[in-house]
Amino acid sequence: MKKMIRLLTCMLICWSAGMTSVVAQLRVSATLDSTRMLIGDQMRLKLEASYPEGGSISNVDLKVLEDAENIEIISTQENWDTVTIAGETTVRRNIVFTVFESGSFFIPSIPFSYQKNGSANTIATKELIINVADVVPASSQEAAIDTIALAPIKPIYEESMTFEDIVPLLLVFLLIGIIGGLVYFLYRRAQNKKLPPKKKVIVIEPAHIIAQRKLKELKAQELWQNGSIKQYQTQLTFIVREYLENRYGISALESTTHEIQTDLKPIQLSDEWKGKLHEMLELADLVKFAKASPPEATHEKLMGYAIDFVEKTKLIPEQPIAEV
Repeated sequence: MKKMIRLLTCMLICWSAGMTSVVAQLRVSATLDSTRMLIGDQMRLKLEASYPEGGSISNVDLKVLEDAENIEIISTQENWDTVTIAGETTVRRNIVFTVFESGSFFIPSIPFSYQKNGSANTIATKELIINVADVVPASSQEAAIDTIALAPIKPIYEESMTFEDIVPLLLVFLLIGIIGGLVYFLYRRAQNKKLPPKKKVIVIEPAHIIAQRKLKELKAQELWQNGSIKQYQTQLTFIVREYLENRYGISALESTTHEIQTDLKPIQLSDEWKGKLHEMLELADLVKFAKASPPEATHEKLMGYAIDFVEKTKLIPEQPIAEV
């Protein structure tokens, strides 16, 4: 019997030593932000556990807190915050709860399940006490407020204007501009419909003015003096033909010399001028098509014919006769 008692005593001592070794490696704690609160306020319970490398927390039984009387859990942090320093791991988790009765209540011990090297054990946090007070009546609050000096009024801080603050104003101005432009456009359109259409005044330059200007320019170029006889005669006859067409309305620019003489028959021109025109046109044809080289005096003479012809046949507008 004595041997049996000694054996059991040794086994109990060994088991206790092993359990103490496992538990000694795990440290758990539960703390409150405060031990006092008002009914309906929220309080935070912070759970923390520290253990060496190779260990792990397999489970934390929060059901004991959920089943606690008068304590209602509002939110529980989903994941543990984990920090490992110098081979030791610390995990933390926050639980927010409230109490809807006044009095003193115990926060129950929360068990942590711990494993390391195949050994498992459970260790719980210490119980905590929290005192819940009733809400202070309004009269008591007013009395308390009366005893507190009013704090000085803090200055008002104005936020700087941002682009988002300006956007509505820009849109308003843009809308006003569009409406104003549309109104102005419709007004101008209505005014234009009332006014008679403006008539374009086309000033027709007299035929003799055109011919005299071109003859003067041709003379200043001195083409035949520089050997450009064909170009000189071509331009000279072109000016004369253009004058005939503008002055008498005949198709002189596109007609041959013979056709021009035919068209001039009904026109009241002296035989002298008809002969001079024929001489100018025939000579120009000889120079252009037969490559004739008339004497130099001929060029001056034909230029004189053209100038005199335009001057003596120009159309002078009739002056209105004033009534006396």
